[in-house]
Amino acid sequence: MRYGRHNRAAGRSRVLEWALGLALAGGAAAQDVPTSPVLAVDLGEGGGVTTVTLSPAPPTEESLSFHPPLCVEDAHVLCVRASGLLSMPEDIFTPQRREAARRMIESARDYCDFLDNRHSSLGSYKWFRLATQRVPGGGRPVEDAARLTSQIANVSAIAYEASGSDVWIWSITVTGLDDQETSLTVTAGNIAQGMPWTVVTYLPGPTTIKRITTRRQTFGKSAELTLYAGVTREPEYGRRVIYQLGRALDALNSRLDDDALASLTQAREAMVQFNREQIERLRPDSGWLLGRTRRAAGRRP
Repeated sequence: MRYGRHNRAAGRSRVLEWALGLALAGGAAAQDVPTSPVLAVDLGEGGGVTTVTLSPAPPTEESLSFHPPLCVEDAHVLCVRASGLLSMPEDIFTPQRREAARRMIESARDYCDFLDNRHSSLGSYKWFRLATQRVPGGGRPVEDAARLTSQIANVSAIAYEASGSDVWIWSITVTGLDDQETSLTVTAGNIAQGMPWTVVTYLPGPTTIKRITTRRQTFGKSAELTLYAGVTREPEYGRRVIYQLGRALDALNSRLDDDALASLTQAREAMVQFNREQIERLRPDSGWLLGRTRRAAGRRP
């Protein structure tokens, strides 16, 4: 009889130790895998059944740390990790995990932006005058749709020229033939007078522009802002990646996690094509590489 009681007592002790160890260890073996919030523990004969509530595993520094990407594959891995963090149940999606996801996305975007600028395709663009807008002086911002000189297909970028005074662009919205509006970010919003095409805004993909609206302002005398549409045969996968990662960051900052996940998914798909594009460019017999070599030597490609 004593032997049986000893076995039951030892069994209860082992079960309680195991449950307590789970709660305190925080799932070290599976850092970001959710654990069961409630565990039923049988206390044996006469003891009944009790429940032990397990707190979600706290994030460890190792599980949320990462290295800046050194290639497109690294950036893709960061996006996959960020998607995993954003897909976690609400009870274990901590502010630390949200901040880690934001930093991962930001790091991936900055690297892809650097790589795309390093291998810029601006030399392959043809530019067409799109519209000219008046900007009243006195510092009063104005916003309206531009009167397009013509309808240009497959526009991938927009460049600017200011005359009369410097012009500050606060926002720009492009509407395609399908009436879908795209809000673009002008990273260097100040358009210096007499310096055309120094600021370029990229679209997420080739678009036939139906309408373009700008919010603009000048702090000097009245000015004119001329918009140019850029057309290229390059697929510009890098710009698609950068655009979608920027949208993911905006959604994450607004706590729209589902929208952030959707943008991350599109960014990851474009990133696969972007990586193939970079590999193709580095081939010795690549037409892109041969063209750069000929231009550098002063010969026509």
